[in-house]
Amino acid sequence: MSIRNMLNIGRHALGAYQGAIQQTSQNAANVGTPGYSRRRGTLSSLGQGTVPAGVQYSDPRRVVDRLSNASVRRARADAGMHRGREAALTTVESIVAPGDNGLAGRLDALFNSFQRLASKPGGDAERRGVVQAAESFAQDLRGARAQLNELQQPLTGLANDQILTINRLSEQVAHLNNGIRDAEANGSEASDLRDERDRLLDELSGQAGTRIVENKDGTVTVSLRSGQALVSSDSHYNLGTREVDGELRLTLSDDDGRPSLLLPTDASGGEIAGVLQARNEDVGGAIRELDEIAYGLAQGLNALHREGFGLDGSTGRDFFVVPDEIDGAAGSITINSELRDNPDLIAATRHADRLPGGSDLTLDLAGLRATPLDDLGGKTVEERLSDLQVGIGQSLSAVRDDLTASENQEATFSSIRESTRGVNLDEEMTDLIQFQRGFQAAGRVVRAADEMMEEVLSLI
Repeated sequence: MSIRNMLNIGRHALGAYQGAIQQTSQNAANVGTPGYSRRRGTLSSLGQGTVPAGVQYSDPRRVVDRLSNASVRRARADAGMHRGREAALTTVESIVAPGDNGLAGRLDALFNSFQRLASKPGGDAERRGVVQAAESFAQDLRGARAQLNELQQPLTGLANDQILTINRLSEQVAHLNNGIRDAEANGSEASDLRDERDRLLDELSGQAGTRIVENKDGTVTVSLRSGQALVSSDSHYNLGTREVDGELRLTLSDDDGRPSLLLPTDASGGEIAGVLQARNEDVGGAIRELDEIAYGLAQGLNALHREGFGLDGSTGRDFFVVPDEIDGAAGSITINSELRDNPDLIAATRHADRLPGGSDLTLDLAGLRATPLDDLGGKTVEERLSDLQVGIGQSLSAVRDDLTASENQEATFSSIRESTRGVNLDEEMTDLIQFQRGFQAAGRVVRAADEMMEEVLSLI
């Protein structure tokens, strides 16, 4: 081996170990940087045939685990969806919660007032008790529906805020796609851009439950669960909302001014899906249930009450006043103003000749609590109200369980991912010592070659 070869070997080794030390130092410096993926290069021998040429350090590449990336994002999307529903369901449960002062207690008090009136049909106190119980139940029903309506407004605002975040993230991912593609096409290393894009994709998955596919040119295509693209190469598309038949729906549009596309109800995942489900199904469903309960009860009581006679001999009056349609019934139900102003008009019997003592009708009115009604799907009003309360409680319990499970999964998968891509200081320090020794050894080779060269020159 010539002295010149020794110098080349030392020169290459110094450069290789210097690069390895620089990258190891960069890894250690970013131990606390969120989303940073450690870089790893490879030391490999240089030389052709039997002529050695030293060692080289290949361009460092990010250490990534695509499977754990996908698992983290899937768990994050699930947790986001459950988190989006939990707060709304907790509020709905408090609005329609069972109890003596809740809707169930007010309904029970109404039927009990009919029972007391049956024992004394002509009693003024008993009749006023019916009016008071009916007014209290109707007032609480209207109040519950109003609170649920008010809950939909902030949920709409929250959904629109999340959509602004999703659109911002999509635009940033598209911009990074362009930077990564151009950099790697020119042979440059784009690990920092890829780290930033991965961080944004994690956040975007939590917000919208997206599907991500990496393309050959280094860009990613980001799609909703329904298949529509949010990001394609360096282009992005904007989400919006539109109210359709009382439901808030997602729309998708680009920047060319074309009309937005109305997306399917299950288009997205993540937190935006949870908020939309909370608004449209959880809160909206509770509103529809209250409307059906109010309408069904009013129709049942009115049909019976019209058959009877008040103390003045009049007949054919409704007990409750509700709209002709189910929609909005809980928001407008009131006791007939004639009965409120004059409780003597409350019908207690179907037989005018039994006034003021007949009570057959009031017994039937009291018995309506156990009577299945066609307008309530063949169930009693108490059963329908109980179904609503139990259903909300069960949904909330299931959402909390699912949220806990999803958060645990996210934590587990994140830990697995960090064990692969994260910086381990002990490992980096061990590598640093090894590369330092390699650098020192390369320096000795250069010094030895230099001394040999001086010795040769001294002999001339």
